[in-house]
Amino acid sequence: MQPEQKQELETVVWIKNIKDNGAKSLRYTIPCSPDQLTELAEKITQGEKTLGINQWEGADTLFTRDVILHVRAWLRDNQFVTPTDDGQLAPTGELFDFFCGWLETKKLPDEYEFLEVIPA
Repeated sequence: MQPEQKQELETVVWIKNIKDNGAKSLRYTIPCSPDQLTELAEKITQGEKTLGINQWEGADTLFTRDVILHVRAWLRDNQFVTPTDDGQLAPTGELFDFFCGWLETKKLPDEYEFLEVIPA
């Protein structure tokens, strides 16, 4: 009998490029679950938390250090945040729009799509 292996889910977002009749598309993976995205969106838009790593650790959050580090990298890569002089990440207006849209409808913008993937 083999020991149980924990399967981790990853949320994947595809951005379809309309140029060139869709011949090219970019894949953006949101490195958290929809529930984690909801928590992040609620806490950031309501000013309850910042994107500081230590604010997303502990029993009162769905995040772990590893997950929030990946989310922060995803936010930087997609220019949803700007670095500040003191090493923090400041949300952009685009991030607030993204979060508000998610919170209102629990749907990503039309060009995005959640796909649940179990890594090999």
